[in-house]
Amino acid sequence: MIPEDVYKYIRTDKDIPITYKNDVKEILERNNWEPRELVMEPSILDFPEEE
Repeated sequence: MIPEDVYKYIRTDKDIPITYKNDVKEILERNNWEPRELVMEPSILDFPEEE
């Protein structure tokens, strides 16, 4: 069973397992889901250098 709040955890279509794609897409549509921008990897963030 897929939880009804699954739309909170899906960032892009690629996050949906292929076996549940149709069921999850229905839930996403019911909740007016929009894809979100992916967060950058913390290891590549540009931190200011210490002086």
